[in-house]
Amino acid sequence: MVREQRRLRSAAAAGEIGDNPALGGHVAAGPEHPAAGGAGWCARRPGNLLRPHVILSPSPVPIRIQHDYAELPASAADLFADPDGGDLFHSRQWLKQAQASGLRHGDRLELLTLEGAEGPRALLPALYSRLYGPHPGARVLHFLQPDEQPYEPIIGALGIEAAALAAELAAFFGGAPKAFDVVRASPLDQQSRFTAALVEALRKTGHLLQVYRQPDDHFEDVSGLGFDGYMAARPRPLRESLERYTRLLLQGGRARFYLAMSVGQFADAWGAVRRVIAATPQQGQPEPLQHLQGIMRVAAELGGLRLGLLFLDDQPVNVQFWVVTRGVARCLRFWSGTEQRAFPLDDMLTQFMALYLIDADHVSELDFGSVRADFAADWAPAVRQRIGVVAFNRRTWRGLRGAARHIGVGLIKSLPKRLWRVLGGGTRA
Repeated sequence: MVREQRRLRSAAAAGEIGDNPALGGHVAAGPEHPAAGGAGWCARRPGNLLRPHVILSPSPVPIRIQHDYAELPASAADLFADPDGGDLFHSRQWLKQAQASGLRHGDRLELLTLEGAEGPRALLPALYSRLYGPHPGARVLHFLQPDEQPYEPIIGALGIEAAALAAELAAFFGGAPKAFDVVRASPLDQQSRFTAALVEALRKTGHLLQVYRQPDDHFEDVSGLGFDGYMAARPRPLRESLERYTRLLLQGGRARFYLAMSVGQFADAWGAVRRVIAATPQQGQPEPLQHLQGIMRVAAELGGLRLGLLFLDDQPVNVQFWVVTRGVARCLRFWSGTEQRAFPLDDMLTQFMALYLIDADHVSELDFGSVRADFAADWAPAVRQRIGVVAFNRRTWRGLRGAARHIGVGLIKSLPKRLWRVLGGGTRA
């Protein structure tokens, strides 16, 4: 037992846990555990512990589960965005590619559909696994996006209010109270109505909640600005450095920029992209190249790919993978494989990408995602806070064990501060 407790504690999330009255849970200041298809790749126990399960919802508008996008009825077609005018990340092509290449061993796709009289009204993609590193052996249902964007359900033309969605989710979890040991959702926009609806549903069904901070999303509103206006707002040292080194390297013929957007251009650039990825230091298990190649190809097919490469002395040294959808440019990946630190190559490539995205694509926003603090200060100082939610089922042993490990340890650590306040000691630094 002691050995098991030590093993569980060693895998626990870092950071002190405290109260979050706004969401009725607990906040962990440490980073999110890596998750399949998310910002990192989670180390999982060997073996396949998946077991089939059946979820029956007593709700008059039931939630049903399918395990493949091909299983969805024809009436679900209006759920998927038209990539010409809708969100590329909610297109059927993008989601099917994520299913084909983004799942890891032990993951099973769970497509929760909220049924209506004329077909599905909403779709909530999730992953089910019993090989999730932070929750050993537990039955985990994880609502997450394969593209690392804030999680939102895919709503059909009929729509659904957040309160109604919360009620249906509560009925779903309440109808099968022991189906899942842990429910996770990440990353979430703290101001999203769906976030509030999900927390409300989990609280109503008696789950023990933990809310934790995730890396902030950094962006810059460029609506109404040209590239010159955007650059004028950058810090002066950055502008002077770029002016000096861009002139030196471009006019001297040492550097060149290449932008791939079409399927053919992507095919030509993929070999150089692979070389930069291979030369980039990796933290944790790297993403499968098959997955990266697949989502880039789909983005090109849908017209949203913006893949920028910077060459130095005819060698590829930097890559940025952007997707343009609904008037917003989102940077999904950065790779920098060069050791030539004498030049600001990351900044040079960002400058070239911003020029095209603003003046040619006329986007209203540059969304850089989670980036280094110094890079964000230069290029995207505006911040959106991202959070994650973990809900532990107190009706199951593994759910209680997870709550004790993730929430209980933090409460014990904060007990001295709580006692100090109760005894009238005020707030200690």
